[in-house]
Amino acid sequence: MTRALVIGGGLAGLLTSIELANHGIQATLIEPKAPGGRARSQRLLGQTFNLGPHALYRRGHLMRILSKHGLTLLGGDPLALKSTLRMQDGLHPLPGSLPALLTHPVLAGARINTLLKLALRPKDMDVDTWLSDLPPLPRSFLYALLRLSTYAPNPGSLSAPAAFDQLQLAQGGVLYLHGGWQSLVQGLVEKAKEKGVTLVRERATEVRAGWVRTEAGTHSADEVIVATTAPTAQKLTGLELSQELVLASCLDLGFAERPAGPSFCLDLERPIYASMHSDSAALGTGAVLHLMHYGRCSRQVLEQWADAQYPAWREAQTKRWLPALQVSHGLLRAGVPRPSARQAPGLLLAGDYVGPHGMLADACAASAEQVRRAVCDAQQTAAA
Repeated sequence: MTRALVIGGGLAGLLTSIELANHGIQATLIEPKAPGGRARSQRLLGQTFNLGPHALYRRGHLMRILSKHGLTLLGGDPLALKSTLRMQDGLHPLPGSLPALLTHPVLAGARINTLLKLALRPKDMDVDTWLSDLPPLPRSFLYALLRLSTYAPNPGSLSAPAAFDQLQLAQGGVLYLHGGWQSLVQGLVEKAKEKGVTLVRERATEVRAGWVRTEAGTHSADEVIVATTAPTAQKLTGLELSQELVLASCLDLGFAERPAGPSFCLDLERPIYASMHSDSAALGTGAVLHLMHYGRCSRQVLEQWADAQYPAWREAQTKRWLPALQVSHGLLRAGVPRPSARQAPGLLLAGDYVGPHGMLADACAASAEQVRRAVCDAQQTAAA
């Protein structure tokens, strides 16, 4: 039986372990902390908070791999509620359908051209080039949607085909999970145990093809998969990895009673959005509001923005400031390939910065499937 060591217990590590075990590979997951990584949630005063706003794409790689393994997660779609677009002249409804988009003032003067952008997949180019022929207002609208769906502070250098795919994915809807993303983590941990994955609470200090050194000793295996963040993977393996640290600043608020304000608000001019997650998901008592600035900002920036949209926000019983939340380690930039899963015989990578498919959590899921295919291919080649 092929033996595999998976380093890192975040989404990529859990998904990779399950994928391998599901195909008859003896998988051991090495993680010094409680599993979940950036997908873990925190309970504060009876309310569940994700590490900033999290959304599960209904048609994404992650949802498909969860469904494949029989994991059903419940939640609500935030865009089905009162969603607003903050424009220069005030708040407007956020268009959630083609008829609403056709009559929306944000597309004034460029309705057909903008709709073509949303309907026809572009050729290889960056987003700035793709959208260069649009007037400022509809171009700003598409940039706002791209920030929302990719978390990229400056989406202009993204691969246009990848950005288009992400917009299409967003049109399929998202889920805010009941119980937060901790419910996803718990489901994955239970599924890993069910599949026979061994969980080892140790910290890896060095990784090479076929072996892992931890603080407790050395482990060997046929395949080693590093499913940590890109900087940690580079430190452990000595590999030179192309990576991009994407950061955001978040203000998370918990209320005893829901304050006045929209369920969802996307700013057209500034890289900010807010979402009352508790309007869509069961997160405990009261209300939970997340405000995010794509890229880093001062706390004052988000507080002043909140003053206009949620005047009673200062009455929150919980105020959590996350000045530099790590969102991703590898978006799909034009002309910049991400590292492949297979790095050498006996050594692979998994994570949101690995492989050509998906972004954010969906990239973790896609890389887990790529690792599984690579390991199974190597197994078949060895047996031939």
